[in-house]
Formats: sequence, structure tokens, C-alpha cells
Amino acid sequence: MNIKEIKVSESRRIINQLKRTKNKAQIEILFERLLTSYTYQTSFVSEGQLLYRLVKVSEKGNLPEDFSYPPEGFRFKGRCNDDDVPVFYGANSTTACLNEQKGMKVGDQFRLGTWKVNNKLHTRDFTKKSIIDNVKSRYIDKFINHVFTSLGNDCYQHSIVLSEMMFNMKIINDDENVGSVKAIQYPSTIPTTKYNELINLAIAADFSEKHLELVRCFHGEITQVKESGYDVKTLYSCMDVKNAQIRWVKNGYYEVSNSSIIFHQSDNGLQAYDEQGKPVEPVNDSTGLIQR
Repeated sequence: MNIKEIKVSESRRIINQLKRTKNKAQIEILFERLLTSYTYQTSFVSEGQLLYRLVKVSEKGNLPEDFSYPPEGFRFKGRCNDDDVPVFYGANSTTACLNEQKGMKVGDQFRLGTWKVNNKLHTRDFTKKSIIDNVKSRYIDKFINHVFTSLGNDCYQHSIVLSEMMFNMKIINDDENVGSVKAIQYPSTIPTTKYNELINLAIAADFSEKHLELVRCFHGEITQVKESGYDVKTLYSCMDVKNAQIRWVKNGYYEVSNSSIIFHQSDNGLQAYDEQGKPVEPVNDSTGLIQR
């Protein structure tokens, strides 16, 4: 059955209905109607690209799965997944991972994993606006952005439904099926830094289990809570995870201002760089790593 394209006035009416309901079945019907003829942005994450995932937990992980999504029975409703549905949440920078965490206190500890993408990852990209720029598309773009960036969980039912609609959707390019959507890209809830755009990803479990590889990992602690985010220090790190084996060592003490930290192992030992590629020098002999 062909569905007639909706007008601007109806798109506004549907969005107002979506704002008033949290009934999943009704949300599905309304989204299907709203997104009729809406032109999605499709993107991809290249093979070899690095992603980052942070897990708030006090114990060091000893296996790669300790840095992935929670085990069965511990998966709770999130931005893009319903209860007990496995979804790998990651980001394009350590800054995004850290500052997406809400309610962390001084002394709280966490795991931070660096993951390499080992196969091309097709995504539905909600960090970008619709390809077609008109009044209706701009109105829908604004609502989708609100769904994915609203604080708290008031819009979780909406973002979950939207994510479920996108996962495994076929990507057609010049009448050729080039793959399926295996991830959602959506904007961070914190402002973009001067160096890069902060992007979150929700990746389907059937892709993450086969094509994501843990290559580095850190165990850290919150040292200060600020309006702009957190100060942290690393207690332990493993700069080269080989054959799924994690060997923890202690690090030097570094300071970085509001940017992601990139580590390199050289003949002279561990060296940290900021997002501009400038070396970050040790500031004292204490153990840990501070990021501002």
C-alpha cells in the first residue's frame, strides 16, 4: 500500500502527538507516518577507525567483554535499546565517553576501552540533517535531535523505537543493495569542542561481536567534578591488547585541557598527545592521568 506524503502541517501535528505519548505501539505508528519520504543521512565508519567506550565500574576488567556491553540480566533500557537488548555504545573520542556520564562522584572508578573497527560499519547518521532541505525536513530534524540529546530518559521510548526502525534497514545505492544499517550515530549531549565534533554510536551486537577489537584499555578514577565535566586519573592501563590478553601497568601523570588523549608507545616509553597531535608532558611523578 502506497502512503501519501505528508504535508508540513501534518508533520507538526504528528510531532505534537509524539511529544504527548510514551506508548511504544503508538510511537511506532506515528514515526512510520512522520518519516514517510523523509530522506535519511547514511554514513559509514571506515575499517581501522578507533572508537571508545566507558563503563562505570570499580573493578578492573580482565577480558575484552568486560569493556563491551553488559552481560544478560544487566542490560537496562538506554538511549537506543530496550531492557535486556544488547547494544554496544561507543563514541568518537574519550571526551565524549567521559562527559556523557551523568552523576559520577569523586572516587568513582571506570573502565575505558579503545576499540578498532575491523569491517566497514554502515550507520544511520542523525548528527546530520536530512539531505532534502525544506520546512518539513527541518522540523523533523529538530525533533529527532531533541529525541537523542534530551537529558534524562524522558525520550528513551522515542529514541528506542527510532533505533529499532533503523537497525538492519537496507542501504540502497544506485538501485544496488550495499549493506544494512548496523549502527546509529547521534549527537553528544555536551557541546562540541573546538577540535572535533562529539559523536555517540549505538552499534548492533551482531556487528560488535564480530568486527570490533579491543586494542587498548584504561582503568581510571574521578578526581574532581566540574560544571564542564570531570577531572580523572588513570590507575592502570594496557597499551597493547594482544590475543584478547590484558596486562595492566601503571602510568605517568599527565594533564590535558578539554580534549581527547591519544597514547603512543615508543622506544622511550609511553607518550600522550592531545587532539592537535602535540605531546603532553608529565607534570609530576604521581601515578595516574588527569584529563580536563
